[in-house]
Amino acid sequence: HATFGADTPFFRDKPWYVSSYRGGANSAQVFNGGGYRFLHLGLEMSPHTDVIEWAESVLAKYKGLPTIISIHEFIDGEGNRESLDCLDLSRLDPDRHNPQRLWDRFVSRHDQIFAVLNGHFHGCRHRIDSNQFGHPVYQFLTNYQTRKQSVTGSVPDAQPDAHILDGIGDGWIRMMEFDLAADQPRLRLRAYSTYFKAYSTELPNYASWYASEHPDL
Repeated sequence: HATFGADTPFFRDKPWYVSSYRGGANSAQVFNGGGYRFLHLGLEMSPHTDVIEWAESVLAKYKGLPTIISIHEFIDGEGNRESLDCLDLSRLDPDRHNPQRLWDRFVSRHDQIFAVLNGHFHGCRHRIDSNQFGHPVYQFLTNYQTRKQSVTGSVPDAQPDAHILDGIGDGWIRMMEFDLAADQPRLRLRAYSTYFKAYSTELPNYASWYASEHPDL
């Protein structure tokens, strides 16, 4: 609450910060881009029913705004909406919603939700499913924490699989670019490294460095 609550200096009185719940563990923001207004909902992992009801109240208040959901866990490294058995919180508390339950109960039922972003699992994956209205929902896993070329590449004779703790990430972030002025609107995803100061397409060794994340990289 002290860090993420609505009354903390970073969020207090900000016009783009429109709602929060449970001390800021769940929050909502609006932003503008390409002449459009968007809604973003950040939800806690495996949310309880009351969290979903709060999120639905925000959707109702901003009805029709294209909405992106960010959540810790949704699709895994194979593109499945599954939790690790040891971390499936719905097994401990039936009121919690694991990824598939969250899709069934919440995401697929609200047509204004067009994208879900998550981390938790290592690597990058995506899948597209139709919601209950027949419209696509784009789901993206992005988690670069196991990347450590910035360390292995600076150690003489180090192998790519050298035993170095995860959590380095090589400074990679995913950029989402919305081209809404085109005849057919497009969403472009690009990976940029603050360490290498380059996009992935500008690094000739990118695929060989990170091929272990998935074979079709």
